[in-house]
Amino acid sequence: MSYDVLCMNRSHPLCCWTAGVLGLLLCGVLSGCGDSRPKVERGIVRGTVKFGDKPVTDGIVRFESAKGVSQGAELGPDGKYEVKTHESVGLPPDTYQVSIVPRIGPAPGEVLLVQEPPQASDEKEFPHIPPKVRDFATSGLSITVSVGENPAFDFDLSQ
Repeated sequence: MSYDVLCMNRSHPLCCWTAGVLGLLLCGVLSGCGDSRPKVERGIVRGTVKFGDKPVTDGIVRFESAKGVSQGAELGPDGKYEVKTHESVGLPPDTYQVSIVPRIGPAPGEVLLVQEPPQASDEKEFPHIPPKVRDFATSGLSITVSVGENPAFDFDLSQ
């Protein structure tokens, strides 16, 4: 018996199975396979962190809004940072409190081989990141992000 003859007889199990599979495929194509969350417009957030005329490295610039949006950006060897995630670049438009904290642990791409637990005397000093800027409540640093391109958000921690 040919397939055409089987599908003329709608009660045949093979015809029902084929129709079901085709229906599921059609639903999958029509619904798409992307993220159904609405896209949030973002503003580019980048800048440089210095202590006087020297770039601050080995740190993370943290941003937190009153709405609970929180993101961090790693400082590069030149003191520059840019907010990026695996999904997007920048932050949603809003006002953000800023703190800058030392990066604890190996730099990205470095391998940390631990033979003994670190001792208190082994802790690295971070004199170019003053304690007051390490906390949102005391840093006194804030930015206002607009959609799209923004001016560089530079910070001089010596002041």
